Amino acid sequence: MITLSVDTTSQSYAVGQVTGALLVGVVAIVLVWQLTGSWRKAVAAPGTLEPAEKARVQAKRRMLIIGVMVLIGVGSTVRAASMYYA
Repeated sequence: MITLSVDTTSQSYAVGQVTGALLVGVVAIVLVWQLTGSWRKAVAAPGTLEPAEKARVQAKRRMLIIGVMVLIGVGSTVRAASMYYA
């Protein structure tokens, strides 16, 4: 690729950088959600927990993963904004 002809100060270049940074964040969020699906749903052997306790554990695990995904999203957004305004 010829990089001497790329204008790194143009608006289009900045938008491309931001789009790329946000795309990486979205892919990471989707991968985290897909790869933790069985962990979020499985709690223990059938019959060992009562339904209310099982629902509480599943909700706790789901909220943990959602928190991780929010951190990924915030990090991706901060990186995109820093790339745009740099």
